[in-house]
Amino acid sequence: MCSEVKSKSSVTPSQYFRAFINCTQTAISTPKGWHQNLSYCSSNFDGIGCWNAALPDNIMTISCPDYIPGSKALNNATRKCLLDGKWEFNDGKDEADYSECDFDANFQTLDENQLNEIFEEMVKLDPSPYSDINTAHAFEDCIDRVLVGPKTQSKS
Repeated sequence: MCSEVKSKSSVTPSQYFRAFINCTQTAISTPKGWHQNLSYCSSNFDGIGCWNAALPDNIMTISCPDYIPGSKALNNATRKCLLDGKWEFNDGKDEADYSECDFDANFQTLDENQLNEIFEEMVKLDPSPYSDINTAHAFEDCIDRVLVGPKTQSKS
């Protein structure tokens, strides 16, 4: 039996992956009131929360994620969609405001690019690793081992 792998924040990579998968399947990809010649901020998982698409010059609000230790799920996080249809960034970092969520001090996000790479490969699988509970557990254990396990360098 495999032991459960935990990160510093007690959020496993598979919990992030499950949140990411859920977001890609449920996020609203075009905002209400959108018309063809209007730019908008695209829906995405920012490594913490799932954001629906938004019209320019709008502040979006979501509930704080409940899978993160210490998070106050009854509180809200906010994110601004700028006039140019891009999410607000500052010094290359996403400017979503999770301050009301009160995450644990050691909380760290996973790399969104890693999650995207895994998801792109996962959608090619037939049947889906989530087609039955045993396969889902084995798949998530694999993700935890790969993303948290010791890093080895290949020799060329």
